[in-house]
Amino acid sequence: METMSGALVYLNDICNKEDKLLLLIGTATEIETATQIIPMAAVAAAFERPFDLKKMVAQADGLLSTNMERTKLIAALDDFFEKQKYQKLHATQMS
Repeated sequence: METMSGALVYLNDICNKEDKLLLLIGTATEIETATQIIPMAAVAAAFERPFDLKKMVAQADGLLSTNMERTKLIAALDDFFEKQKYQKLHATQMS
């Protein structure tokens, strides 16, 4: 959990310092976990799985279009949380 917290703090810092957009993608629990560290005010959009890909792309496109002057970043936490789940499962199986 400490590694995840550190990664989320780092991600929040980068988005704030470099004026980047942050889009979260994950389950409701994953998004809730992320927003315990990253304030929702700093999140441009959050997409809960399962999601409608066309709607997500349209919303993300709209955000990026209206923020063209900003350096853009889409940060998907989905892969990060999947890695965490894999590591926990692997650690449990090794015990």
